[in-house]
Amino acid sequence: MVEATKTLTKEFEFHRWADRQRVSRGNKRKLLDLFRTVPPELEPLFSPRWTDGTLYFSLWEVVLAARVPADS
Repeated sequence: MVEATKTLTKEFEFHRWADRQRVSRGNKRKLLDLFRTVPPELEPLFSPRWTDGTLYFSLWEVVLAARVPADS
């Protein structure tokens, strides 16, 4: 039984995020190109922003707190 949920967004700096994911240099370029041309209807999903030539974007997370009923 789900007792609580919380939706969160976390902002990431693209290169740090990509390095943690072990994204290759070529795939980083492809991803950056995709972010540069993201359709307007998808912008709220990632909230991309560029500051001094650096991409920052957001990802959504959901936290669930649940309990298994004692009689299960």
